[in-house]
Amino acid sequence: MTLAAVRIMPFTDAGKSIAPAVLAAVGLPTEMDYMAFADADLGTAGASYPVRVCRTGYTGEKGYEILPRWADTTRVFDALLAEVTAAGGLPAGLGARDTLRTEMGYALHGHE
Repeated sequence: MTLAAVRIMPFTDAGKSIAPAVLAAVGLPTEMDYMAFADADLGTAGASYPVRVCRTGYTGEKGYEILPRWADTTRVFDALLAEVTAAGGLPAGLGARDTLRTEMGYALHGHE
């Protein structure tokens, strides 16, 4: 099975934690220890998509990674984005992730 990763960061630009609410809104587990994972079904608009929810990260924040099947990635991303924006969050790209990682002193390739 080919997987893609969707990263859910935990805060809005106002500093409000929204990741648990976003995941719960689509039926995903949130009560996991750091570095744990669980297989679950993301539910949205009458459809269900199998995903792996991981409490991992290399940026230092307490976020989640959602690993859907490649064929489901667009629908999973759209469902998560709808919940993120409804909660007051915004999408962020790799530059935002890299800034967090660099601020924590987590080298990705060793050249930072």
